[in-house]
Amino acid sequence: NGDDDVTANYDITYVNGTLKVTKKVVTITANSDTKTYDGTAITLDTPSITVEGGGTFTGTPTYTYYQGTNCKGKTLDSAPSNAGTYSVKIHVSEGDTYDESESCISVTINPKEILVSNLVYQGTSKTYNENTNVSNDFAVSIGNSAGIINGDTVEVTYGSAAYNDADAGNNKNILVNNLTLTGDDANNYILSSNSQSTNGVINQAIVNVISNPSNNTYTGTSQTIGVTLPNHVELVSTGSTTEATNAGSYTAIYKLE
Repeated sequence: NGDDDVTANYDITYVNGTLKVTKKVVTITANSDTKTYDGTAITLDTPSITVEGGGTFTGTPTYTYYQGTNCKGKTLDSAPSNAGTYSVKIHVSEGDTYDESESCISVTINPKEILVSNLVYQGTSKTYNENTNVSNDFAVSIGNSAGIINGDTVEVTYGSAAYNDADAGNNKNILVNNLTLTGDDANNYILSSNSQSTNGVINQAIVNVISNPSNNTYTGTSQTIGVTLPNHVELVSTGSTTEATNAGSYTAIYKLE
């Protein structure tokens, strides 16, 4: 019956056993993030951290930032603020009832766009010189309305610039090519285009025409009144004669085109 001691009938040997309690799995859910450069460090949304079976997460996640993707390569001391592609490892340490866990997400900071319409040009006028080259003091800079972040150093250079033709006139088209950003913070910005057209002026050149005085003796034949013209200027026609036969005083009027 229930009061009988049956152990006397057995030789009992005790063996130590092992009981393993598996800790619960922690799931980290976080979204990748993208922003446009504004001079401030990127800020992540708070990740969702759940414990298997409805357990409670009581720890604090840690964040490690990497230059590049897949949470590999160079680690950063803090959250990045410059334009580029980064990744973030979110790590949860082991707790009393749950195991450690980690997740890797991507983070992108896109360069801020500078519209070429916000560029400012200097030296857009010159005197006619038979070619389409801009003047030696032609220059381009970034206007105040471009939105450069305070404290950033960004400048712009150009590769070539030329008028659409060599003739004198106002509102002449100047095409500027190979616009490039330079400076310590240039990588945080991008131009909307690497070329732009702007307006300029080619002023008319002053031409000095020197008439050569001629005191000749009557010979009965036609004699020419000479004129000296600067280089690259051609005499097209005269308003009066440049030749005379009879004795007298004559004036030659020259027309240049």
